[in-house]
Amino acid sequence: MKVYTFMVYLGGLPQKKPDPPWRKIEIAGSRTLDDLHEATFDAFDREGDTCVYAFFTGRFECDPHEGIKYTSPEGMTGRGERDSTETTVESLGLKVGEYLRYVFNFPAEWWHVVEVTDIEEREEGALRYPRVIEKRGESPGPEDWVAYLNSALLFPFEAEVSECQDDGPLRMGDRLVVGKVVREDDKYGVLVEGRVGRRKFHFALIDLELVDQDSPNRRAVDEYKEWFPRG
Repeated sequence: MKVYTFMVYLGGLPQKKPDPPWRKIEIAGSRTLDDLHEATFDAFDREGDTCVYAFFTGRFECDPHEGIKYTSPEGMTGRGERDSTETTVESLGLKVGEYLRYVFNFPAEWWHVVEVTDIEEREEGALRYPRVIEKRGESPGPEDWVAYLNSALLFPFEAEVSECQDDGPLRMGDRLVVGKVVREDDKYGVLVEGRVGRRKFHFALIDLELVDQDSPNRRAVDEYKEWFPRG
């Protein structure tokens, strides 16, 4: 039988996002995308209802929702989705080095990159698939905004200062290119790293506005701003 090895990165590939948590999963080609979803969900220590999820094919250079969408019957909207419970891994025709995008828990989206690292013919035996064979990095909690935003946001993106921090170097209307989420601060909330020219700054995400009104990052940023306890 054909066995696929997937590296599942929370948020993005290592060359695009700094040191993402990952899980290495083996799965038989005859198993479905729904089986791969369940394995990934468990591998990151998720609990309870697995929620609505989807896999997307394509290169995702601009919008992670582009490409063919595979989802469970509960996630079907009649817009051309394909049933993940009837789609086998092997039927996708994936090759080593290619990848899928996987997301669960709409509308608060936890994104993952699922990269094919090996495809091997094996004899059927005692091993049961899917199975997790290696893991690195902590599994984020449900309100871990740093992990969630690193998962959901596409970097880099341009933002504008909408509110100044006390004695900070940036002023209202200044623009910076945001490259990553760095940490959570007790006072200012989630801090991002941005550049203005050659200078780097750490700045509160709550005090930035996206320059591109149609940015695919808008949903995640708006969700965070709705949650953030101002004052």
